[in-house]
Amino acid sequence: MTIGIPYSLVPGSKAKAEEVNANFIALKNGIENLDSSKVNKDFSNLTASEIETVKETIGVTYKNVGEIVYSTIPLIDNGLHLLDGALIRTGAYTDFVNYIKHIYETDMAPNIFCSEEAWQTSVNTYGECGKFVYDSENETVRLPKIDGLLQGTSDLSVLGNLVQAGLPAITHTHTRGSMDITGKFYVRGYKSASETSTNGTIYEPYGAFTRSNNSTTGAYAVGDSGTKYQYTMNFKASNSWSGSTSNNSSVNSIYGKSTTVQPQTVKCFIYIVIANNTKTEIQSNIDDIFTDLSGKADSDGTNMTPSVKKFDSEWVGETYNVASSVSLNNSTNNYNLSSYLPDDDYCYEVIGSVYGNTGSTSGDYVDIRVSSSVIDSAYRVASARTRSSSTVSWSGTFVMVVGPDRTISLGNSSSYNASVSSFKIFAYRRVGTNK
Repeated sequence: MTIGIPYSLVPGSKAKAEEVNANFIALKNGIENLDSSKVNKDFSNLTASEIETVKETIGVTYKNVGEIVYSTIPLIDNGLHLLDGALIRTGAYTDFVNYIKHIYETDMAPNIFCSEEAWQTSVNTYGECGKFVYDSENETVRLPKIDGLLQGTSDLSVLGNLVQAGLPAITHTHTRGSMDITGKFYVRGYKSASETSTNGTIYEPYGAFTRSNNSTTGAYAVGDSGTKYQYTMNFKASNSWSGSTSNNSSVNSIYGKSTTVQPQTVKCFIYIVIANNTKTEIQSNIDDIFTDLSGKADSDGTNMTPSVKKFDSEWVGETYNVASSVSLNNSTNNYNLSSYLPDDDYCYEVIGSVYGNTGSTSGDYVDIRVSSSVIDSAYRVASARTRSSSTVSWSGTFVMVVGPDRTISLGNSSSYNASVSSFKIFAYRRVGTNK
Protein backbone atom coordinates (compact mmCIF):
# COMPACT_ATOMS: atom_id res chain seq x y z
CA MET A 1 0.00 0.00 0.00
CA THR A 2 1.33 3.46 -0.85
CA ILE A 3 0.46 6.75 0.81
CA GLY A 4 -0.75 9.47 -1.52
CA ILE A 5 0.63 12.97 -0.95
CA PRO A 6 -1.74 15.66 -2.33
CA TYR A 7 0.84 18.40 -2.99
CA SER A 8 4.33 18.31 -4.50
CA LEU A 9 6.54 21.09 -3.15
CA VAL A 10 8.93 22.68 -5.65
CA PRO A 11 12.53 23.22 -4.45
CA GLY A 12 13.43 26.90 -4.29
CA SER A 13 9.80 28.05 -4.07
CA LYS A 14 8.07 29.36 -0.99
CA ALA A 15 6.24 26.61 0.86
CA LYS A 16 2.56 27.29 1.63
CA ALA A 17 1.47 26.36 5.11
CA GLU A 18 -1.87 24.85 4.01
CA GLU A 19 -0.17 22.57 1.44
CA VAL A 20 2.45 21.41 3.96
CA ASN A 21 -0.27 20.78 6.56
CA ALA A 22 -2.33 18.81 4.04
CA ASN A 23 0.69 16.62 3.20
CA PHE A 24 1.30 15.83 6.85
CA ILE A 25 -2.38 15.05 7.47
CA ALA A 26 -2.32 12.63 4.53
CA LEU A 27 0.86 11.07 5.95
CA LYS A 28 -0.74 10.71 9.38
CA ASN A 29 -3.87 9.05 7.96
CA GLY A 30 -1.77 6.73 5.83
CA ILE A 31 0.34 5.65 8.82
CA GLU A 32 -2.80 4.93 10.85
CA ASN A 33 -4.15 2.76 8.01
CA LEU A 34 -0.86 0.88 7.78
CA ASP A 35 -0.55 0.38 11.52
CA SER A 36 -3.17 -2.39 11.64
CA SER A 37 -1.10 -4.57 9.32
CA LYS A 38 2.26 -4.04 11.07
CA VAL A 39 4.07 -6.90 12.75
CA ASN A 40 4.07 -6.69 16.53
CA LYS A 41 7.48 -6.07 18.10
CA ASP A 42 7.45 -9.51 19.72
CA PHE A 43 6.25 -11.21 16.49
CA SER A 44 3.20 -12.47 18.45
CA ASN A 45 0.89 -12.01 15.46
CA LEU A 46 3.13 -14.09 13.16
CA THR A 47 3.20 -17.83 12.67
CA ALA A 48 6.34 -19.78 13.60
CA SER A 49 7.32 -20.15 9.93
CA GLU A 50 6.82 -16.42 9.34
CA ILE A 51 9.04 -15.60 12.32
CA GLU A 52 11.85 -17.78 10.94
CA THR A 53 11.48 -16.12 7.54
CA VAL A 54 11.79 -12.68 9.13
CA LYS A 55 14.91 -13.73 11.05
CA GLU A 56 16.56 -15.11 7.92
CA THR A 57 15.62 -12.03 5.91
CA ILE A 58 16.87 -9.51 8.46
CA GLY A 59 20.10 -11.34 9.23
CA VAL A 60 20.98 -8.80 11.92
CA THR A 61 23.93 -9.45 14.21
CA TYR A 62 24.85 -7.40 17.22
CA LYS A 63 28.32 -6.50 18.41
CA ASN A 64 29.44 -5.26 21.80
CA VAL A 65 30.15 -1.57 22.31
CA GLY A 66 33.90 -1.03 22.14
CA GLU A 67 34.51 -4.03 19.90
CA ILE A 68 37.00 -3.60 17.03
CA VAL A 69 35.99 -4.33 13.43
CA TYR A 70 38.48 -4.63 10.57
CA SER A 71 37.41 -4.06 6.97
CA THR A 72 39.17 -3.75 3.63
CA ILE A 73 36.23 -1.69 2.31
CA PRO A 74 34.39 1.30 3.84
CA LEU A 75 31.46 0.14 6.01
CA ILE A 76 28.24 2.14 6.00
CA ASP A 77 26.99 1.46 9.51
CA ASN A 78 25.88 4.10 12.00
CA GLY A 79 27.01 1.82 14.80
CA LEU A 80 30.66 1.90 13.64
CA HIS A 81 33.22 4.68 13.69
CA LEU A 82 36.78 4.76 12.44
CA LEU A 83 39.43 4.93 15.12
CA ASP A 84 40.44 8.35 13.84
CA GLY A 85 40.37 10.37 17.05
CA ALA A 86 36.94 11.89 16.41
CA LEU A 87 34.92 13.53 19.18
CA ILE A 88 31.72 11.57 20.01
CA ARG A 89 28.85 13.48 21.61
CA THR A 90 25.64 12.54 23.34
CA GLY A 91 22.54 12.38 21.18
CA ALA A 92 22.60 9.52 18.72
CA TYR A 93 25.41 7.92 20.73
CA THR A 94 24.27 8.68 24.27
CA ASP A 95 24.54 5.00 25.27
CA PHE A 96 28.18 4.88 24.18
CA VAL A 97 29.08 8.13 25.94
CA ASN A 98 27.30 6.96 29.09
CA TYR A 99 29.14 3.65 28.98
CA ILE A 100 32.52 5.40 28.76
CA LYS A 101 31.35 7.78 31.51
CA HIS A 102 30.55 4.79 33.72
CA ILE A 103 34.02 3.32 33.20
CA TYR A 104 35.57 6.71 33.94
CA GLU A 105 33.56 7.52 37.07
CA THR A 106 33.79 4.04 38.61
CA ASP A 107 37.54 3.90 37.97
CA MET A 108 36.95 0.54 36.29
CA ALA A 109 39.89 0.98 33.88
CA PRO A 110 41.59 4.31 34.65
CA ASN A 111 44.59 3.69 32.40
CA ILE A 112 42.51 3.79 29.21
CA PHE A 113 42.04 7.56 29.71
CA CYS A 114 44.37 10.52 29.29
CA SER A 115 44.05 14.30 29.06
CA GLU A 116 43.35 16.13 25.81
CA GLU A 117 46.86 17.62 25.93
CA ALA A 118 48.48 14.20 26.38
CA TRP A 119 46.34 12.80 23.54
CA GLN A 120 47.37 15.57 21.15
CA THR A 121 51.04 15.23 22.12
CA SER A 122 51.00 11.50 21.41
CA VAL A 123 49.35 11.98 18.02
CA ASN A 124 51.74 14.79 17.05
CA THR A 125 54.77 12.75 18.16
CA TYR A 126 53.87 9.20 17.15
CA GLY A 127 50.92 9.65 14.77
CA GLU A 128 48.51 7.74 17.05
CA CYS A 129 47.18 7.44 20.58
CA GLY A 130 45.40 4.42 22.06
CA LYS A 131 43.71 6.32 24.92
CA PHE A 132 40.21 7.81 25.31
CA VAL A 133 39.61 11.38 26.45
CA TYR A 134 36.42 11.86 28.47
CA ASP A 135 35.16 15.43 29.01
CA SER A 136 32.74 15.32 31.94
CA GLU A 137 31.76 18.97 31.49
CA ASN A 138 30.65 18.64 27.87
CA GLU A 139 29.97 14.89 28.08
CA THR A 140 32.07 14.05 25.03
CA VAL A 141 34.43 11.17 24.29
CA ARG A 142 37.45 11.48 22.03
CA LEU A 143 38.17 8.17 20.36
CA PRO A 144 41.66 6.69 20.12
CA LYS A 145 43.54 7.28 16.87
CA ILE A 146 45.09 4.03 15.70
CA ASP A 147 46.79 3.54 12.35
CA GLY A 148 49.19 0.73 13.22
CA LEU A 149 49.15 -2.78 14.61
CA LEU A 150 47.19 -3.86 17.69
CA GLN A 151 48.80 -6.09 20.32
CA GLY A 152 46.86 -8.31 22.70
CA THR A 153 47.23 -8.24 26.47
CA SER A 154 45.67 -9.76 29.58
CA ASP A 155 46.80 -6.88 31.78
CA LEU A 156 44.06 -4.29 32.38
CA SER A 157 46.61 -1.71 33.52
CA VAL A 158 48.30 -1.48 30.11
CA LEU A 159 45.20 -1.14 27.92
CA GLY A 160 45.73 1.56 25.32
CA ASN A 161 49.44 1.91 26.03
CA LEU A 162 51.60 2.83 23.05
CA VAL A 163 54.53 0.46 22.52
CA GLN A 164 57.15 2.27 20.47
CA ALA A 165 58.88 0.52 17.60
CA GLY A 166 62.44 -0.56 18.28
CA LEU A 167 65.18 -3.11 17.85
CA PRO A 168 67.92 -4.01 20.33
CA ALA A 169 71.38 -2.77 19.39
CA ILE A 170 72.79 -5.28 16.90
CA THR A 171 76.27 -5.69 18.38
CA HIS A 172 78.25 -8.72 19.44
CA THR A 173 81.26 -8.79 21.70
CA HIS A 174 83.46 -11.88 21.85
CA THR A 175 86.38 -12.77 24.13
CA ARG A 176 88.92 -15.56 24.00
CA GLY A 177 88.38 -16.85 27.49
CA SER A 178 89.39 -16.39 31.09
CA MET A 179 93.06 -17.53 30.82
CA ASP A 180 96.20 -15.85 29.58
CA ILE A 181 98.17 -17.99 27.16
CA THR A 182 101.82 -17.78 28.18
CA GLY A 183 104.98 -19.68 27.36
CA LYS A 184 108.54 -19.36 26.17
CA PHE A 185 110.86 -20.66 23.54
CA TYR A 186 114.60 -20.59 23.04
CA VAL A 187 116.62 -18.85 20.37
CA ARG A 188 120.15 -20.13 19.88
CA GLY A 189 122.92 -18.29 18.15
CA TYR A 190 126.66 -17.83 18.05
CA LYS A 191 128.98 -15.03 18.80
CA SER A 192 132.54 -14.96 17.57
CA ALA A 193 135.32 -15.54 20.10
CA SER A 194 136.44 -11.94 19.70
CA GLU A 195 133.04 -10.53 20.68
CA THR A 196 132.07 -10.01 24.26
CA SER A 197 128.62 -10.19 25.81
CA THR A 198 128.39 -6.42 25.69
CA ASN A 199 129.33 -5.81 22.09
CA GLY A 200 127.93 -8.83 20.36
CA THR A 201 125.06 -8.49 17.89
CA ILE A 202 121.80 -9.30 19.66
CA TYR A 203 118.61 -9.17 17.60
CA GLU A 204 115.58 -8.26 19.70
CA PRO A 205 112.25 -9.85 18.66
CA TYR A 206 109.17 -7.81 17.74
CA GLY A 207 105.48 -7.84 18.70
CA ALA A 208 104.35 -10.07 21.54
CA PHE A 209 107.80 -11.58 22.14
CA THR A 210 110.35 -10.15 24.54
CA ARG A 211 113.87 -11.29 25.44
CA SER A 212 113.94 -12.41 28.99
CA ASN A 213 117.57 -13.38 29.54
CA ASN A 214 120.61 -14.88 27.91
CA SER A 215 123.23 -17.30 29.07
CA THR A 216 126.14 -19.24 27.72
CA THR A 217 125.68 -22.96 27.75
CA GLY A 218 128.98 -24.09 26.33
CA ALA A 219 130.57 -24.24 22.93
CA TYR A 220 129.61 -26.49 20.13
CA ALA A 221 131.88 -27.57 17.38
CA VAL A 222 130.37 -25.89 14.43
CA GLY A 223 133.41 -24.87 12.54
CA ASP A 224 134.38 -21.81 14.52
CA SER A 225 135.52 -20.87 17.97
CA GLY A 226 132.46 -18.90 18.97
CA THR A 227 130.47 -19.38 22.14
CA LYS A 228 126.89 -20.57 21.92
CA TYR A 229 124.37 -18.29 23.54
CA GLN A 230 120.81 -19.28 24.46
CA TYR A 231 118.09 -16.62 24.68
CA THR A 232 114.77 -17.18 26.43
CA MET A 233 111.87 -15.44 24.65
CA ASN A 234 108.62 -14.85 26.60
CA PHE A 235 105.21 -14.31 24.94
CA LYS A 236 101.65 -13.65 26.17
CA ALA A 237 98.20 -13.63 24.46
CA SER A 238 95.94 -11.45 26.67
CA ASN A 239 92.39 -12.55 27.60
CA SER A 240 91.07 -8.98 27.38
CA TRP A 241 90.85 -8.57 23.59
CA SER A 242 87.38 -8.13 22.11
CA GLY A 243 85.62 -7.21 18.86
CA SER A 244 82.13 -6.14 17.70
CA THR A 245 79.88 -6.10 14.64
CA SER A 246 77.46 -3.28 13.75
CA ASN A 247 76.28 -3.76 10.16
CA ASN A 248 73.95 -6.67 9.38
CA SER A 249 72.80 -5.66 5.92
CA SER A 250 75.07 -8.27 4.39
CA VAL A 251 73.51 -10.98 6.55
CA ASN A 252 69.86 -10.48 5.53
CA SER A 253 68.28 -8.09 3.00
CA ILE A 254 65.47 -7.22 5.47
CA TYR A 255 67.86 -4.90 7.31
CA GLY A 256 67.64 -1.35 6.05
CA LYS A 257 64.14 -1.63 4.51
CA SER A 258 62.65 0.35 7.40
CA THR A 259 63.88 2.69 10.10
CA THR A 260 61.70 0.84 12.64
CA VAL A 261 60.48 -2.68 13.23
CA GLN A 262 58.10 -3.29 10.34
CA PRO A 263 56.52 -6.66 9.57
CA GLN A 264 54.76 -7.15 6.26
CA THR A 265 51.21 -5.76 6.54
CA VAL A 266 48.11 -4.95 4.51
CA LYS A 267 46.33 -1.64 5.14
CA CYS A 268 42.66 -1.74 6.18
CA PHE A 269 40.10 0.30 8.10
CA ILE A 270 39.85 -0.16 11.88
CA TYR A 271 36.40 0.62 13.30
CA ILE A 272 35.12 0.72 16.88
CA VAL A 273 31.53 -0.21 17.73
CA ILE A 274 29.85 2.82 19.31
CA ALA A 275 26.27 1.50 19.04
CA ASN A 276 25.17 -2.14 18.95
CA ASN A 277 21.92 -1.45 17.19
CA THR A 278 20.55 1.09 14.74
CA LYS A 279 17.04 2.36 14.26
CA THR A 280 15.12 0.62 11.50
CA GLU A 281 11.90 2.65 11.88
CA ILE A 282 11.15 6.38 11.90
CA GLN A 283 8.84 7.00 14.82
CA SER A 284 7.37 10.48 14.50
CA ASN A 285 4.78 12.31 16.51
CA ILE A 286 2.74 14.20 13.90
CA ASP A 287 1.42 16.71 16.44
CA ASP A 288 5.01 17.59 17.44
CA ILE A 289 5.90 17.98 13.77
CA PHE A 290 3.04 20.43 13.24
CA THR A 291 4.09 22.40 16.32
CA ASP A 292 7.68 22.52 15.14
CA LEU A 293 6.64 23.42 11.59
CA SER A 294 4.91 26.60 12.70
CA GLY A 295 8.23 27.95 13.94
CA LYS A 296 10.18 27.10 10.79
CA ALA A 297 11.32 29.73 8.32
CA ASP A 298 9.76 29.88 4.88
CA SER A 299 12.13 28.63 2.21
CA ASP A 300 12.70 32.17 0.90
CA GLY A 301 13.19 33.61 4.38
CA THR A 302 10.25 36.08 4.10
CA ASN A 303 9.08 35.41 7.65
CA MET A 304 12.51 36.00 9.16
CA THR A 305 13.77 39.18 10.81
CA PRO A 306 16.68 40.97 9.12
CA SER A 307 19.11 39.84 11.84
CA VAL A 308 18.13 36.18 11.42
CA LYS A 309 18.50 36.38 7.63
CA LYS A 310 22.17 37.19 8.13
CA PHE A 311 23.39 33.65 7.70
CA ASP A 312 27.11 34.48 7.88
CA SER A 313 27.72 35.10 11.55
CA GLU A 314 30.25 37.42 13.17
CA TRP A 315 33.89 36.42 13.55
CA VAL A 316 34.84 34.94 16.91
CA GLY A 317 38.48 35.70 17.71
CA GLU A 318 39.79 32.72 19.65
CA THR A 319 43.30 31.33 19.11
CA TYR A 320 43.66 27.56 18.92
CA ASN A 321 46.98 25.71 18.66
CA VAL A 322 46.26 22.91 16.21
CA ALA A 323 49.76 21.37 16.17
CA SER A 324 53.45 22.11 16.67
CA SER A 325 56.79 20.32 16.15
CA VAL A 326 55.45 18.22 13.29
CA SER A 327 57.47 16.69 10.45
CA LEU A 328 55.85 16.24 7.03
CA ASN A 329 57.54 14.34 4.23
CA ASN A 330 55.25 13.85 1.22
CA SER A 331 52.47 13.27 3.75
CA THR A 332 49.29 14.79 5.18
CA ASN A 333 48.11 15.02 8.80
CA ASN A 334 44.41 15.36 9.68
CA TYR A 335 43.36 17.40 12.70
CA ASN A 336 39.95 17.51 14.36
CA LEU A 337 38.66 20.92 15.47
CA SER A 338 35.64 19.60 17.42
CA SER A 339 36.97 20.98 20.69
CA TYR A 340 37.37 24.42 19.08
CA LEU A 341 34.34 24.93 16.82
CA PRO A 342 30.70 25.00 18.04
CA ASP A 343 28.86 21.72 18.51
CA ASP A 344 26.44 21.75 15.56
CA ASP A 345 26.17 20.51 11.97
CA TYR A 346 27.04 23.78 10.22
CA CYS A 347 30.13 24.65 8.20
CA TYR A 348 32.58 27.17 9.65
CA GLU A 349 35.12 29.47 8.07
CA VAL A 350 38.45 29.71 9.89
CA ILE A 351 41.48 32.00 9.63
CA GLY A 352 44.81 30.36 10.33
CA SER A 353 48.55 30.35 9.78
CA VAL A 354 51.37 27.83 9.54
CA TYR A 355 55.13 28.29 9.59
CA GLY A 356 58.30 26.25 9.84
CA ASN A 357 61.63 25.40 8.15
CA THR A 358 63.02 23.42 5.23
CA GLY A 359 65.79 20.88 5.50
CA SER A 360 69.40 22.06 5.66
CA THR A 361 70.62 20.47 2.42
CA SER A 362 70.93 22.58 -0.70
CA GLY A 363 67.93 21.88 -2.93
CA ASP A 364 65.54 20.91 -0.14
CA TYR A 365 62.10 22.43 -0.69
CA VAL A 366 58.62 22.31 0.83
CA ASP A 367 55.13 22.68 -0.67
CA ILE A 368 52.66 23.24 2.18
CA ARG A 369 48.93 22.78 1.51
CA VAL A 370 45.70 22.83 3.54
CA SER A 371 42.36 21.19 2.79
CA SER A 372 39.06 20.07 4.29
CA SER A 373 36.13 17.83 3.41
CA VAL A 374 34.25 20.69 1.69
CA ILE A 375 37.18 21.76 -0.52
CA ASP A 376 37.66 19.88 -3.80
CA SER A 377 41.45 19.77 -3.46
CA ALA A 378 44.24 20.98 -1.22
CA TYR A 379 45.61 24.45 -1.97
CA ARG A 380 49.10 25.83 -1.42
CA VAL A 381 49.70 28.25 1.46
CA ALA A 382 53.52 28.25 1.59
CA SER A 383 56.59 27.03 -0.29
CA ALA A 384 60.35 27.47 0.01
CA ARG A 385 63.62 26.07 -1.30
CA THR A 386 67.12 26.28 0.16
CA ARG A 387 70.11 27.09 -2.05
CA SER A 388 72.74 26.58 0.62
CA SER A 389 73.58 24.19 3.42
CA SER A 390 71.22 25.78 5.94
CA THR A 391 67.50 25.78 6.69
CA VAL A 392 65.09 28.28 5.16
CA SER A 393 62.04 29.59 7.01
CA TRP A 394 58.61 29.53 5.36
CA SER A 395 55.14 30.70 6.43
CA GLY A 396 51.64 31.20 5.11
CA THR A 397 48.12 32.28 6.14
CA PHE A 398 44.82 30.92 4.90
CA VAL A 399 41.02 31.13 5.08
CA MET A 400 39.42 27.68 5.01
CA VAL A 401 35.86 26.34 5.23
CA VAL A 402 35.64 23.37 7.62
CA GLY A 403 32.77 20.90 7.25
CA PRO A 404 30.54 19.27 9.87
CA ASP A 405 33.20 16.58 10.37
CA ARG A 406 35.38 19.37 11.84
CA THR A 407 38.50 18.03 10.08
CA ILE A 408 41.24 20.21 8.62
CA SER A 409 44.28 18.74 6.85
CA LEU A 410 47.87 19.97 6.58
CA GLY A 411 50.23 18.38 4.10
CA ASN A 412 53.57 18.69 2.32
CA SER A 413 53.55 17.48 -1.29
CA SER A 414 57.35 17.63 -1.47
CA SER A 415 59.46 14.52 -0.92
CA TYR A 416 61.76 16.62 1.29
CA ASN A 417 61.06 17.09 4.97
CA ALA A 418 59.09 20.09 6.20
CA SER A 419 59.51 20.93 9.87
CA VAL A 420 56.26 22.56 11.04
CA SER A 421 56.90 24.82 14.04
CA SER A 422 53.32 26.08 14.47
CA PHE A 423 49.87 25.45 13.00
CA LYS A 424 47.23 27.78 14.50
CA ILE A 425 43.64 28.98 14.04
CA PHE A 426 42.92 32.57 15.10
CA ALA A 427 39.20 33.08 14.46
CA TYR A 428 36.08 31.37 13.12
CA ARG A 429 32.54 32.16 12.01
CA ARG A 430 29.55 30.18 10.79
CA VAL A 431 28.96 30.46 7.05
CA GLY A 432 25.53 30.15 5.42
CA THR A 433 23.14 27.34 6.27
CA ASN A 434 25.29 24.57 4.84
CA LYS A 435 24.82 21.27 6.60
